[in-house]
Amino acid sequence: MSAGKEVWQRNNCHTCHQMYGLGGYLGPDLTNIMSKPGRTDAYIKGIITSGVKQMPAFQLSDKELTDLLFFLKAMNETGTANPTDYQININGTYTLKK
Repeated sequence: MSAGKEVWQRNNCHTCHQMYGLGGYLGPDLTNIMSKPGRTDAYIKGIITSGVKQMPAFQLSDKELTDLLFFLKAMNETGTANPTDYQININGTYTLKK
C-alpha cells in the first residue's frame, strides 16, 4: 500500500481530493470510491489516464496505476467517510456526531 500512497502524494492528489474529508475540495472525496457502483479498476484507470472535467490526465506507468488502485482499495476497506457525520473539536480532532 505504501507504493500507492507515494503515487498519491507525488502527484498531489490530496490537493484536489479528500480522504476521510481531509484534503482539497475541487474533486470528490475518494475514501470509498472503489465501492461505488460501476467503479471498476478499468473505469478508475480511465479517469486517471484520460482526465475528466477539471482533472488533468496523468501519465502514470502501469505499475504506478496498479499501486494507486491498491492504495484506493485499501482506503476503501478502512471504513466509510461522510464528512457531514463528523464534527471538528476545538483541539482540531474529529468525532462522530451523535
